[in-house]
Amino acid sequence: MDNRGAILLYETYNEIFMRLSDKQIGCLIKGLMEYQFKGTPQCFDDGLLEMAFVVIRQNIDRHNAEYQELIEKRREAGKTGSRKRWQGIANVANANNAIFVNSKNSNRTKENESKSKNEMQKKKTKDNNVVGASADDFDVNALNPPSISQKEAKTDPPDVSPKVETTVPRAASVSQSEAIQRRWNEFCDLNPQLAKVLLLSDKRKLKLKARLREPPFDFDAILAAFDKQPFLKGGNKQGWIASFDWLVDNSTNYLKVLELAYNKAAVADKLTDFVKAKYAQYAETAEADAENSEAEAEIIEGG
Repeated sequence: MDNRGAILLYETYNEIFMRLSDKQIGCLIKGLMEYQFKGTPQCFDDGLLEMAFVVIRQNIDRHNAEYQELIEKRREAGKTGSRKRWQGIANVANANNAIFVNSKNSNRTKENESKSKNEMQKKKTKDNNVVGASADDFDVNALNPPSISQKEAKTDPPDVSPKVETTVPRAASVSQSEAIQRRWNEFCDLNPQLAKVLLLSDKRKLKLKARLREPPFDFDAILAAFDKQPFLKGGNKQGWIASFDWLVDNSTNYLKVLELAYNKAAVADKLTDFVKAKYAQYAETAEADAENSEAEAEIIEGG
C-alpha cells in the first residue's frame, strides 16, 4: 500500500474548520489532497488558510515518515523470521535424525550381539559332541589312504546327462521411493491405526519425486517428529488420522510435522507469544496517538 493513499483527519481539526467558511474549507481540503496524493506544494493568499494548512501538513509528513519506517521494520522482521524458521526446521530435522540413527545403531548392535552368542553356543555344542564320541564312532578305514584299485573301483561313471545352467537372479536395486514406502510400512507396524502403502502409484511417485528435491524433506526425521504428535495418529476430537498421501501431498504438511505444529503444547506457546506481541503493538500505537493529539492541541492553542 502506498503511503500517500489516505489523509488522517483528527477530531482536533474541527476547531480549525469551525473558524473557516465552507469555501475556505473546500479550498483547504483540495490543497491537502493535492499535497498528499500528488506531492504538489500549496500556497494560500489567505493567512488563516495558510496557517491551517501548515498545521495539518506537518501531521501528514509525520504520518508518511512513520508509515515508511513501519514498512522497513516489517520487511526486516519478515527476513529475520524466514531465516529463523528455516534454521529451526534444519535443527529439528538434524535432532530427530540423530535420535533415529542412534536407535537403529542400538538395535543393530543388539542383533550382532545375539548372533555372536548363537554362533558361540553352536561351536561349543559341536566341540562337546567331538569330545564325547567313542572309538566305535570312527571309521578306521578313513585313516588309511585307499589303494589304486580301490580308487578305480570307486570311480563313478562319467555323467552324460545334459547340463542345465542355473543362474541366480540378481536382486533389483531399491529406489528411494520404495525405501520410503518400506520405512512408512515399518512405522505403521508400530502404529496399527495408520494405513500402509500397498502400491506406489504413478501419482504417489510424482509427489515423492517433488518432495525429494526439497532440502528439508528428511523422511526419517519426519517420522520421528510424527511419532511425537498424537494428534496426527487420531488424538483429536474428529478422530482424524494423517495418511501417507497427506504427508507427501505438498511442501507444507511435512514441514508442519517437522515443526511440531500439531503438538498441543507447542501450539499453545505460539498462540501466547502471538497475543503478547499484538498487545504490545496496540499499546505502543495507542500511546503514540495520545502524544500526537496532545501536541496538536498545544499547537492550536498557541495559534
